[in-house]
Amino acid sequence: VDTAGMVFVPPGPGAGDGFFIDVHPVTWGDYQRFVEALEEHGPLWRHPGAPAGEEHDGVGPLDPGLLEARADHPVTGVTWYDAWAYAAWQDKQLPTVSQWEAAAGVPLGFRYPWGGSPPSAVLAHFDHTGEVGAEPGRIIDVPAELLTAPVGSHPGGASSAGAHDLAGNVWEWTRSRWLDEEDLTPFVGVASYYETVGDWTMSACIKGGSWASIVPGVCETYSTSFSSR
Repeated sequence: VDTAGMVFVPPGPGAGDGFFIDVHPVTWGDYQRFVEALEEHGPLWRHPGAPAGEEHDGVGPLDPGLLEARADHPVTGVTWYDAWAYAAWQDKQLPTVSQWEAAAGVPLGFRYPWGGSPPSAVLAHFDHTGEVGAEPGRIIDVPAELLTAPVGSHPGGASSAGAHDLAGNVWEWTRSRWLDEEDLTPFVGVASYYETVGDWTMSACIKGGSWASIVPGVCETYSTSFSSR
């Protein structure tokens, strides 16, 4: 694995013998390069249990100008299968909940990646809803400054391991199942979305809060679930 652009989380609780994790969340620019690799090589990195028709091309509908403007913002709207495939393309894997929390300093007793001081606009990008409506389809049409922030915009909020944006900006996928924090191993195949709604075995744990989160949502011990689809 090429560890450029990654930081090392030292051995300890939740970290095992230590591991590397990306410095920043995956950006629109990063994900666009993945989509281009898919166009050239096909779905080599597809999860074996992914739903039929999962194309991992979430940046496709974006206007090129908007994509360029958001190139250094964290990518949004990707499914768990998208995230899994992107990591496989990088010869990496999604972190477990324990690994993510270790990178965020939870085993050290930190409430937030930077320590115990309350979140602020200097430390994290959160509680920043602006005039955005609730419909997911509208998010893509709203100026980026009302939603996400470029990755690494809040260096004071980095964790002790050196990872950025672990609180706020965008929720982050893990490979852990929300129900029991075991590895998520969904198999959908030809099942429809509606056949899998409410199946807790397919709900992944997401961490870190987002641009829309209030303070409790960006607490590093806070977890919630989201369908892997």
